[in-house]
Amino acid sequence: MDHQSTDPPALYRAVKLVALLNLGYFTVEFGVARAIGSVSLFADSIDFLEDATVNGLILIALGWSARCRSIVGMILAAVLFAPGIATAWGRHGGNSIYLSLLLHCR
Repeated sequence: MDHQSTDPPALYRAVKLVALLNLGYFTVEFGVARAIGSVSLFADSIDFLEDATVNGLILIALGWSARCRSIVGMILAAVLFAPGIATAWGRHGGNSIYLSLLLHCR
């Protein structure tokens, strides 16, 4: 993907590095969470995945026009809103069996 000249190459490289690091941290922490059955580590790993997703969308959008970037902004808002909805659902009637299955199924 080519980015426009209005975006400094250093910005593009920095966002790419951060996205890859977050994805790596997610992978390691998710694996450890599954191995030891830690819900806390699982939740933190999902946060790394969310961060990697946000950085990936930013990376993609760097080469787009301002109008298209505004659309990505709306998508980013939805990505950031999703964990709040999941938390509220879990507190008010959600079933934790799905999390248990994810952590303990092999």
